[in-house]
Amino acid sequence: MTGKEPTYISQEVDYLGFLESKLRDLQGISTLVYELIQNADDVKDAAGNPAASQIVFDIRDDALVVTNDGIFREEDFDRLRRIASGGKRDEIGTTGAFGIGFISVYQITDYPEISSNGRRWVICPDAPQERRIQEWQEDTEATLFRLPWAFNPDSPVRKKLRLEKIDPDKLVSFQEEVVGAVTIAALFLRQLRDLQVKQNGILVRRVLRESEENDCLMIQTGNGQPQVWRLFRGEFEVEAKHLREAHPQIERKRRSQVVVAIPDGGLTDGRLFAVLPSETTIPLPFHINADFFPSSDRKHILFSEDYQGKWNCAAIRAAARALATGLEKLPGIMSAASLWQLIKSLDDCSRKVDARRQDQAFKSFWQEAAPRLSDLPLIYTATGHWVKPRVARLLESEAELNAAPILNNLGIQTVHPELREYFGLLRRREIGVQLLNVQDIVRALETAGLQKGQLLAQAPEALRTLEAWHTL
Repeated sequence: MTGKEPTYISQEVDYLGFLESKLRDLQGISTLVYELIQNADDVKDAAGNPAASQIVFDIRDDALVVTNDGIFREEDFDRLRRIASGGKRDEIGTTGAFGIGFISVYQITDYPEISSNGRRWVICPDAPQERRIQEWQEDTEATLFRLPWAFNPDSPVRKKLRLEKIDPDKLVSFQEEVVGAVTIAALFLRQLRDLQVKQNGILVRRVLRESEENDCLMIQTGNGQPQVWRLFRGEFEVEAKHLREAHPQIERKRRSQVVVAIPDGGLTDGRLFAVLPSETTIPLPFHINADFFPSSDRKHILFSEDYQGKWNCAAIRAAARALATGLEKLPGIMSAASLWQLIKSLDDCSRKVDARRQDQAFKSFWQEAAPRLSDLPLIYTATGHWVKPRVARLLESEAELNAAPILNNLGIQTVHPELREYFGLLRRREIGVQLLNVQDIVRALETAGLQKGQLLAQAPEALRTLEAWHTL
């Protein structure tokens, strides 16, 4: 016979087992670097204002030491103490949400140390819960993470987490990975402006976000000229409002702004950023930053059928509108070939959606751009001008190509030869570049006030080519 009142049994978490399961998704040096950058980029002062502008990764022989010029608040220490609390989920102006990213440090260290705001912590994950964090009061400057290398393969932490020891001979390759991660992470940061990588105190790479004026961002990586990024901004506030009304679980801090970044030097495949880069690549020559919902490991952007996927699709559509609106700014900024490679990539991406090789939201890039293309001066001519598609003429036959100099002298705006590889695209209905025809030449002759005989005397070889074309 059962009693009327239940008995109670405690339920505990195997802390090291929890860390081991989460670390499976948080592997990779870039993940570790992004977590520490994110921590610094999120730092606020007591009044809630941005407080950090610099972060330094120093790869020393005994430890990875990471410093930033912000100061930990009480709530920041509390979030480290309460793993997976999601404490930053509703804090405006922060990127973090899940509260588990710091776990990534255990792939290189057994006992992480944090010093900030007059306190020093050493976290001992293999200790009992009530003794897991050791704290000292000490003088501190800014914030310092010291992550001693886990060189001992037989440590209790290494064994429980099922991780290999750190090989001292691989610290150089580790440095290269850190440099790569820091360089790409700088693009969309909110407050950090100076990112450095050192080896035993000697500067290896410095990345500076130098200026952001007129939607143009310059990033100096120490390798010569700054890398210039053209930024196109958009928003989806109306859609965001409807999504929040339908799905109250969308955090109030989540912003509806988006940014498309196009590098002057060109890009093969872009990435989606949730401030920091994800591993979700796109077949488009630019990066997109938005307050996307990422997977819990922050490596991928979600395109599921739930509210997170709907929010992310709305952000992609907003990015497509921002790019389409900004297309008219690109002539003169980009080369003609780069511009039309970009436009072609929009069409190609749309076709991949039709073939179900890309999420449906990405079709919006072509859908938004196509109606504008015929009315913008996006065609580069052989005489060095940018004109609207209806003004330009494509040369089709060999005879026409040979006669190009005389056609240009007559004032006919022929498409520049470097765009010939986009012949089919330029002829598309949405763009509408016409082939050269007899009427074009007749009008040009009349405008020039020249008769056929006069023209033959001035440029006999070129015009005889046209004679062979049987159009005069």
